[in-house]
Amino acid sequence: MHSEFFNRIAQPEHPALGDLADQARTGVENTLMDWGLENVSPSVVRNLSFTYYHDWEHDDPNCLLVVQDPGPLYDRHQDEVQAIRDLGTDPDPLELISLHRSFAISWLVQRNADFAEKFVETCAEHGIATPADDWRDYIEQGRFFDDFYLADVVKYRTDSHNHNQRIASYRGYLRDEIHYIDPEFVFVFGGDAWSLLRSQLNLTPQETIDIDPSKVTEAHGHPFRTTTPVETTIVPLVHFSGRVYHSLLRDSYFDYLEEGLATL
Repeated sequence: MHSEFFNRIAQPEHPALGDLADQARTGVENTLMDWGLENVSPSVVRNLSFTYYHDWEHDDPNCLLVVQDPGPLYDRHQDEVQAIRDLGTDPDPLELISLHRSFAISWLVQRNADFAEKFVETCAEHGIATPADDWRDYIEQGRFFDDFYLADVVKYRTDSHNHNQRIASYRGYLRDEIHYIDPEFVFVFGGDAWSLLRSQLNLTPQETIDIDPSKVTEAHGHPFRTTTPVETTIVPLVHFSGRVYHSLLRDSYFDYLEEGLATL
């Protein structure tokens, strides 16, 4: 696959994904105008409208992290906008991916540092992450991406998307990404992403559990097994930036993950 994923995301052929890409570009254009940035190149708008983080020349990840979407542009993204503008109208794809990754790193070690530290440490205890030293250095120096393939279900910066569009995104991109990575573990964050994968994969609990698996707050931390598109273990988790993580589950979030990984 290699660069094929990047090209498919940047210029989607599927009509539903094309609509999402158009919505994302329109949203980016409107936000830029609100910020007083006009006459921005269409190629720069396009490069701002989607996310993709995999460096196919250097990474060899064994795990997949799936989150719902990158969200729309907010005021905090203005530095990112300038960085992508500085690349020019026709940047090398790996240079753009490098910027996307740097923004993801900032998202992890600044806005979600309490989660990132505990997640890396918990995964390291089970041989899933390989931080040789400090968890922050592990992420900031990019070694995180050699262990984890980070993917958005919906790649485009849209304000909203329905279940059918998420299904199109799974079938258009994520299914092939899972097959390409052939991960040992897939960590799925948030109720929407979990609901989508449950609808697309034949999942079997790895342990006897008395829960409602449709609710991510109950499935949280419990491993499930699937054989399609590859044989792998799926671990659903409450999204770490959401209200549930910061209130109801904060103290036990990693206890559940630890117990789930221990069953494997």
